[in-house]
Amino acid sequence: MDLNVVDVKEEELVTKFLSKDCCNNECHTLIPREMIESTRNNCLEMSKNELDLVILSHIEAGIMSNEKLESVYAKLAGRKKYGQRQDTEVMRHRIQFTFYRVPVCRSFFLFVHACTTKRYENLVRHFHAQGVTVRQHGLANKPSTHPKSFKPADIEKAVKFIESIADLMALPLPGRLPKFKDFRIMKLPSSETKSSIYRKYISSLSDDELKMSNCSFRRIWSKYIPHVTVMKPADDLCDVCRVFFLLIGNTISIAQAKGVTDIERAQKLNQFLDHLHRARNQREYYQSWCRNTDPTAVVLSFDFAQTVHYPVSPQQPGTAYFKATKKCGVFGITDEKQKVQYNYMIDEKDDVGKGPNCVVSILHYHLQTYYKDIETLVIFCDNCVGQNKNNTVLSYLQWCLARGLNKTILFNFLLTGHTKFTPDHYFGIFKSKYAVSNIDTYADLLQCVEASSPGGYNKAVSSEKVVWYEWDSYFKPLYKSLVGITQFHHFIISKNCVKTKKFADSEEAQSFKLLLKPIDPEMPKVIQPAGLSLERQWYIYHNLRSLVSDISKVDIVAPLPKDLPSKKRKAKTSEDVLKPDEEPGSSSSGSTRKKISRKTTTKKNT
Repeated sequence: MDLNVVDVKEEELVTKFLSKDCCNNECHTLIPREMIESTRNNCLEMSKNELDLVILSHIEAGIMSNEKLESVYAKLAGRKKYGQRQDTEVMRHRIQFTFYRVPVCRSFFLFVHACTTKRYENLVRHFHAQGVTVRQHGLANKPSTHPKSFKPADIEKAVKFIESIADLMALPLPGRLPKFKDFRIMKLPSSETKSSIYRKYISSLSDDELKMSNCSFRRIWSKYIPHVTVMKPADDLCDVCRVFFLLIGNTISIAQAKGVTDIERAQKLNQFLDHLHRARNQREYYQSWCRNTDPTAVVLSFDFAQTVHYPVSPQQPGTAYFKATKKCGVFGITDEKQKVQYNYMIDEKDDVGKGPNCVVSILHYHLQTYYKDIETLVIFCDNCVGQNKNNTVLSYLQWCLARGLNKTILFNFLLTGHTKFTPDHYFGIFKSKYAVSNIDTYADLLQCVEASSPGGYNKAVSSEKVVWYEWDSYFKPLYKSLVGITQFHHFIISKNCVKTKKFADSEEAQSFKLLLKPIDPEMPKVIQPAGLSLERQWYIYHNLRSLVSDISKVDIVAPLPKDLPSKKRKAKTSEDVLKPDEEPGSSSSGSTRKKISRKTTTKKNT
C-alpha cells in the first residue's frame, strides 16, 4: 500500500476524532494536535508486545484502588471506609488515565495509543491475572490437535539427527568467533547447507513416518540447537583444525575412515583437544590484558587490513571492475583500554611494502606521538613472520628500552589460525561504511574512516606524517638474530635480555642476550618512497578520470603527468640498415633492401 494513502487516512482519523467531543471535559481541546499525532504514530510503529507493555504500565500507574493497599489508603486519607463487604471480591477497579500528567478520559487515551476497546479490556483482565507481563496466545506451548501436526517425538527425532550430523562433521572453534561466546558452537563444513542436511534427513525417514517441510526443519533447528551452524568459506582456517577435519570430521562415519586405526584416531583426537585448549588459553590471556586496569600499562594490538581502492562508488559501472584503481594500505593500531583504533592509510605513492620497515616505522611514529614514557608496554599481533614476528621488530623493542623510552615490554603473538582480535572489529566497521560511500580522493578515504564510527573510535592518520626508516640494515650490526623465533609466542623484553615463552601457560625458557655492541645514537637512513611510475601516472590519467563522481576532483585524482610517456622502439627501416659508405642507388643497397623486405614479409606472415 502506498505510504501517502496511509498518511491521508491517519489524518482523516485524527481530524474526525478531534471534531467530536470525547467527554464532557473535552480532553482533545487541551492537548495540541502535534502531540496527539506524534504519540499515535509512535504507537503504530511499535510491535504488538511492545504496545501491550506500554498500556499495561499505564494501567498499573493509573489504578486508583487495590485490596492489599486499603489500609494504606485509609491511613493516608485519615478516614475509614464503612459498609464495605469483606467476603466479596471487587471485580472492577477504577483507573485514572493521564497524558503527560494531564488527566484525560478513556476514549482519548485509547485513541492516542492506537488501542481498541476490546484489546484494552483484555489487557485489564491480563493485568489483574498476571501483572505487567507479555501476553501469550492461549494455544501457545500446547500440542496441536491437527492430524498432520508434529508430535514431540517427531521434533526430537529431527533434533537428534542434526546432533548426530554435528558430532560426525562439525568442527568446534572456541575463541575464534567474536559473535559466539558460547564454547559449544559447532561449525559444519562450508560444503554443506541446511537444505542438504534436510535432504539427508528426509532420505533417512521411512514411507510411513511424517515428513516435515524444509521451513519447519529450519525452524526446529534454530529453536532447539542454534549453536550448530554452517561454516562460511574462509582462507585463514587453522591448519591443525583443518587437518583434523579432513581426517576425521569429513566422513559420513568415523568408523568408515580408511587407513586409520583406533589408536591413531584417539591420538589425533587428543592432539586436537590439546590444540583447542591451547587456543582457549591464549585467548584468555589476551582478554585478561584487555581488561587490565593498571594505569601504568598500555595495551596495543596492531594488524594489516585488506588493501582498499579508490575512486570507488556503490553505483560503480561494470567496466570499472577491469581497471586498476589507486591502492591504499590500511594498518591499524588499537588501544585495548581506551577502545580507539588509529588507522594509518598508506597511499600508493607512499608505499614502501608491508615488510618490517613499514611496521616499525609506523609503530615508532605512533609511540613517539601518542605514548611517551610508558612504564609497561604490552603488544599483541598475529603470527605473520614477514611483518611482525621477525628479528627487526624484536630489535626495535630492545632499542626502545636501551634509549629509556620504556621500562618493560611484553611482546605477544596469538596462535596461528586463531588470530581474530580487536583490530579486525574496527576494520569491519570501516569496511561497512566504505562499501556504501562515494570515495574519489585520498582525503575522502580518510574522511570515510572518521565517519565510520560516530563515537570517534576509528581515527585516520595520513601516511604523509610517517617517516620511513631502513630499520633492518640499521639493527643488523647491533643485535644478533634470535634462533627459533617462530616457535615462541611470548617475549618479555628488558634492557639486558629477552625471555621467551612458547605459550601463556608454559614455563619461562632461557633468556637471551642479543645486543652485540652499544647502540648508535643516530637514526637509521630515511627511505624515500618510489612514488608512482610514469607509466602508472599515464594509466591513471587515461583510465580513472571517468570514474570520479565529483567533476571538481578529477584533476586531484588523475592529474596530467608532467613528463611525456616513453615511446616504444620502432622497427628498423631499410635506410637505418644501410652502411654509411653505401649510396642509395648502388647495387649493394638494392640487394640489401630486397633482403630486408623479404624478412619483414616473412615476419608478417608468421
